[in-house]
Amino acid sequence: MPLEYYANFGTQTLLAGLAGTSTATTWFVATNVGYPSSAPFRVIIDTEILLCTASTMASGTFTMSGTRGAESSTIGTHTGGATVLHALTAGAMDRIKLDAYSPLLYLPASWASILGNYTSGAGNDTTGVKMYYSSLVSNSMKGLKFAWVGGLGTKTVKLTLWDQPTIAGAGTNLGSVSVTPVVAAGTYEGDFTSPISLVSGHFYTLAAWENGGSNYTYTATNSTGPQVPWQWGPFTAIAANLFSAGDAQPTSTAATERYLVEPVLA
Repeated sequence: MPLEYYANFGTQTLLAGLAGTSTATTWFVATNVGYPSSAPFRVIIDTEILLCTASTMASGTFTMSGTRGAESSTIGTHTGGATVLHALTAGAMDRIKLDAYSPLLYLPASWASILGNYTSGAGNDTTGVKMYYSSLVSNSMKGLKFAWVGGLGTKTVKLTLWDQPTIAGAGTNLGSVSVTPVVAAGTYEGDFTSPISLVSGHFYTLAAWENGGSNYTYTATNSTGPQVPWQWGPFTAIAANLFSAGDAQPTSTAATERYLVEPVLA
């Protein structure tokens, strides 16, 4: 998504009611005064956040359209006359951080969740990201975080950390944790029974497998975000497109998919 826009004092009222469904994606106020001159930007109506992705001013009506229920807010029914407030929300602040510091802050699951540019794949596949760990300071991994697309029912996702002393060597399973229930779109974290110590100079594969063997989540390789290798603290991501059939260490590489698993340090 492109950079968001901001303005001051954008407070108008709805010219007509807005239905409480995700398909009701256009709303109207009388003027664009106080709103950004370009989209995207965010507004709040009652207790719902809406992400405006297109806007036009014509014939005495400012028309906005976009995504309902942004930032996991509840899609509501709004009556004519309700206030449409242009606001700097928590999600907008997250976007500012990513836009300003993306080389430093990029992590697959968090990035995809904020941008919303991920989708579901069908198949009994473990997906993963390989990272090289280099640090003179002792560190341990508390757990793993992953992004899930949602809309697939109630799922259980197994997270596993594999240790590889060399980039192409066989891995050792250092620990697993199952996360359940996994239902809505967003990020989930699973913590190991105890933190796992990391060894400088080793490669680690962070993997996620849906326990029913039917779905996984990915983002396209051309989606917003840096290409490998990228740096995050003591980690250098070597590959973000690893997969395997079934519950196993992911070692094959996908051509057009990038997977959404990241480390959580203790």
